[in-house]
Amino acid sequence: MPRNREARIARLGARLNHAAAAEIRERCRLRAIATIGAAVRCALEGEGIDPARAARLREAEIAEATLAARPDTPELERADNDCAACRSAGDRDILDGFLAETRRRASSYEADGAIDLAAAPLADLLAWCIARRSITLQQASSENLLLICCKP
Repeated sequence: MPRNREARIARLGARLNHAAAAEIRERCRLRAIATIGAAVRCALEGEGIDPARAARLREAEIAEATLAARPDTPELERADNDCAACRSAGDRDILDGFLAETRRRASSYEADGAIDLAAAPLADLLAWCIARRSITLQQASSENLLLICCKP
């Protein structure tokens, strides 16, 4: 009987760890959307464009509101730090892929320049701002870190 109990406890622990990891991933996703949205909003304002014209910036506002409704607790911060310490080199590959795709999109906007602000997804809004040099991206060479710089 104790073995069954230990097995149930182990399964419960695995589910809790999976749920915590899912929460960490979701908060990271929301933070990324909110950060990109803030940079795009700043860049548009710097160019004299009303950010309200970019309807998909609403996604960033929703991400910001969701994060505000789930404030970081010491437990969540510890879980984030523990998760960050366990991340693999695959995370670097994800960041490299994001940069490559963003730069590919930006180069197409450098050539064409036209964007439908009302319909463009957030990724295209970011790429368009990069093409216009109102946002720059810098990847720290020794870390899995991306700096998004807005030129207002």
